[in-house]
Amino acid sequence: MAEALDRVTFWEEDSQRRLRIIPEDEWIFRNRRGDLGKHPLLQVYEESMDRTVRTLSAASKVALKEKMIQLGKAQTELMIRILQGVVTELALSEVERERANILMLQLLRNRGNISSKLDAHVREQLAIEGEVIE
Repeated sequence: MAEALDRVTFWEEDSQRRLRIIPEDEWIFRNRRGDLGKHPLLQVYEESMDRTVRTLSAASKVALKEKMIQLGKAQTELMIRILQGVVTELALSEVERERANILMLQLLRNRGNISSKLDAHVREQLAIEGEVIE
């Protein structure tokens, strides 16, 4: 996305530079029929500004989505650490701890709306390998 933004801003800056060569009073003119018209370089510059705005908007949406994913992971990790702390404080046996981790994963999937992308991360946090929970 950064490369696209660089290209678009270059286009805008280049079209602005080209437009500045032409005197401002020639940017808008009347044609032979008396209709107002825009110089083609003014139209290109306006299009480049529109494209820059659209690209910035798209980049902002992508960045926001990435931040939301990072926040979701951080919240999930915090919740898992808290739950694991509870399990540790209960001084459960190894079998009970394993069962508690499997139960946490199952509940996180069913009630926590854990996405498939986060599922592997949750498994890793709970140290559950190859466990299939229906």
